[in-house]
Parts: sequence; C-alpha cells; structure tokens
Amino acid sequence: MREFLRDMGIGINSLIAGEGAAVSQLAELSGVPVAELRRGTPRTSDGQVWFAGNCFPAARVGGRKVRGCLDCLKGQPGLRGIWPLPFVTICPEHNRPLVTLWTIQDKLDRHDVTRRLPDLDLAPEGRPEPRDPSKFDLWWLDRLEGNTAFDHWLDQFDLHASAQFCLELGRAAIATTVPKWRALRDDEQWWPADVGFRLCTGGEEALRVALADLQHLMGRPEEGPRKIFGGLHDLLAADLCPKELRPFQSILRQHILKTWPLAPGDEVLGEPVLRRESISLSALA
Repeated sequence: MREFLRDMGIGINSLIAGEGAAVSQLAELSGVPVAELRRGTPRTSDGQVWFAGNCFPAARVGGRKVRGCLDCLKGQPGLRGIWPLPFVTICPEHNRPLVTLWTIQDKLDRHDVTRRLPDLDLAPEGRPEPRDPSKFDLWWLDRLEGNTAFDHWLDQFDLHASAQFCLELGRAAIATTVPKWRALRDDEQWWPADVGFRLCTGGEEALRVALADLQHLMGRPEEGPRKIFGGLHDLLAADLCPKELRPFQSILRQHILKTWPLAPGDEVLGEPVLRRESISLSALA
C-alpha cells in the first residue's frame, strides 16, 4: 500500500490525517464518491479527530488495535470510519459486537485490509453472538448522525464529554454490586456507559439523587469523595479539566460540597473550599 500511494502521488500522512486533497485523490482512483469517502473518513488536526461534525481527542481514536465487524468485512472488505471511535462497541448494521481484527504498530500498515483480510476467520461460527443495542448505543449512534431524537438531557453537552461522564458514572454504580477487582469481560464493555446513561435520563435533579444513592451505597463520608466515586472523581479532578467536562464537574462539586463535612482550606475537584456548607442530616446518615 505504501508503494502504491507513493506511485499515485498521494501523501501517506495526509491520507491518514483525512486531509481533503488526499481523500479526493483516493476517491478519484477508487471510484467512490468523494462526499461519501469524506463522510466516512476521520480527519485529524492539532491532536483532535473530527468525525461527522464531532470532535474527539486523537489519543482516544484508533490505536494499535484495529476493531471491526466481521459481518461487514465478509460482505464488503474495508475498514469503516466509525469503528475506531471511542464508545463504539457494536455494529449498527448487524448488531454484532466489534472485535479486534489485528494489532499493528505502524499507522499505515494497520489499515492495509487487502494484506490482512486473508488471515481473518470470517466463518459464521467464529463471530461473536449478536446483541440488542443498548440505550446508550442508540443515543450515541444517533448523535453521530446529527440527530437528537432521544431528546435526552445530555444532548445539550459535548458528545465525547457526555460519554466519558456516562462511562465513569456507570463504573461507579456497577462497583456497588460488582467487585472493583473483577475486570469486565469483552462482551460486558458496553455495560458501564449504558448504566451511566440511564442514571442521567431524568436530568440534573435525577442525577443528583443518583449521586447521593451511590454515596450511601459505597461507604461512609469520612472515606472521602475519591474513595466513593473512583474514576468519576479522577476524571473531573484533573488539573486541566477540559471545558467540555466542566458542566459535569460543577454538578459533582456542588454535590460534594453539600454532602461532605468540608471546611475552608479543603479542596474539591481542584478548587478550594471557601466556606463551610450546611450539611443535611440525611446526607450524613
């Protein structure tokens, strides 16, 4: 592939980055309409990846492990632009969980489907069992298409930030019933984001109730917010919390201030406590 692109005058790095000129050249060679190719090709710029009008951190897209749907590859060889996106765990066409196709370090070689496809087992018995898309799956894919048919509270926020919040909120909720030391199986990876999504369905007020319930289930106030909320706390306590996550940071911070016996001099999610809040008896129960 490397030699072919060089012979055709297509810049390898430009194509990997999804730059318009390189994609147009490839469309002309392949006979695929350029609009269709651009729509399905992630575009990388300044550490970010753009796909279908949505922005994702480049570090969260793709990587050495190339995932895909075996049904799609059986019907029409070629990688789909949606497969490397974070939080995509199922093929929207076949309801088949995505699997790791191969693991390759080189950025170009990992996309060389023609070279690697013969080594894949595409037999029906080798494919994972299909599953129904979760509520989170349907919402996520709907948002990628630019639709907001769900009319969900999360629709007002950045897509990737909302999904991150759902994932960590769901992990915290699952930890009330599943030991933290037990890693989720591959066929369970969709579960945390869906749990978090459902907890957000009722909007901010319902979310505050869910946070209080988690707090009571996970331990005692003296154990501290990080002990209770785990990865959710770490996500929102980052020194440089992205602006897209700040609405969720504000909600969790206000919850902690109102339900923990904190005093001036303490710090909550990277910000100092300026005054002691009144704590309800039910919060300390």
